[in-house]
Amino acid sequence: MTERHRDAELSPSERVAMRELLDDDRRKTTARIAMLSRDRDEIIESSALTAPDDEHAPEGASTAFERAHIQKVG
Repeated sequence: MTERHRDAELSPSERVAMRELLDDDRRKTTARIAMLSRDRDEIIESSALTAPDDEHAPEGASTAFERAHIQKVG
């Protein structure tokens, strides 16, 4: 059975419910993307204020990890 045939089997109320679920998921996903983008921007901004060689800093490993992770994502 193709997707089109399965869609035809949904009642109008099921279609409305499905649309509401998809819209809610889209809102949540959009909000999460915005939050992650802000976090990324903050990490990049804060790392610009520190020396690039943080190998010997107490927080060096976590800072280096954050930078590497952001570079992969960004």
